[in-house]
Amino acid sequence: MSDSVNRLRWLTRFFNKPIIAMMLVVGLISSAYWASDKLETGFLPELDEGTIVLDYISPAGTSLEETDAICKEIEKIVEVHPDVNRTQKNGNLEDVQE
Repeated sequence: MSDSVNRLRWLTRFFNKPIIAMMLVVGLISSAYWASDKLETGFLPELDEGTIVLDYISPAGTSLEETDAICKEIEKIVEVHPDVNRTQKNGNLEDVQE
């Protein structure tokens, strides 16, 4: 017999006795189910920075003054909420097409 057949001889036990294969599969599934309750679900812990990011895109051709006025209106609406400590406005002109 060839060397590769000898290396896989242990596998024929599963073909001759399928109950062993089924027990192995049930054991693996049971282990996975048990471990799923014990292991963390994410790579990083949950983190709540307490921030919300609102991206506002004004229509093409809107002046910076008009965009600023719209953002100030949004700030007024948001600042009314009692849980809001502060707001911050950032301008981004990277996407402006020339």
